[in-house]
Amino acid sequence: TDYSASVTATTTYYVESSTGGAIQKVGPADNLTLTGTLFTANADHGLYFDVLAPCVLKSVKVYAGAAGDRQIDVLDNTNAVIKTKTVNIPAGESRVALDFDLQTGTQYFIKVTGALIDLFRSNTGTATYPYTLAGLVSITETDVKAANPGYYYYFYDWEVQKGGCSSARIAVTATVNPEVAKPTIT
Repeated sequence: TDYSASVTATTTYYVESSTGGAIQKVGPADNLTLTGTLFTANADHGLYFDVLAPCVLKSVKVYAGAAGDRQIDVLDNTNAVIKTKTVNIPAGESRVALDFDLQTGTQYFIKVTGALIDLFRSNTGTATYPYTLAGLVSITETDVKAANPGYYYYFYDWEVQKGGCSSARIAVTATVNPEVAKPTIT
């Protein structure tokens, strides 16, 4: 593809070609099989998951009671936020683009942070963990597993893309030549 930049001095850029794997899905496809309600109380809840191979969490499906900006965070197993994105989610069903690059690891936690939650969660105990995409991602449990192991919070129909292959990087130099003196014509 084309790339343009304002170059004022000779500069070297590096280019590579990268291909991602096929997009695959994991988790309940929608909220129709899991009865529940909109959750508005606090920003404490979410889902734990393991990343079995480097991948990109491309998107998730959510069901919102009201439109508005929501911050979606992924925390590592030390509770440090490693990925965050603020997205505007309309009322009703929608797909939220995340594009979170994730490395192999266990006990990641995905949640919504902030005052506005108002997202559908299953609170009838009908979720059955784990939801696994073999060799890639496993949604293992919710944070209320001790009291309510069958609850499922917010994030449905995960689209996950396995890390692809990248070509060798190639140097491309943009050369800026000295300014040519303005000629005098007589």
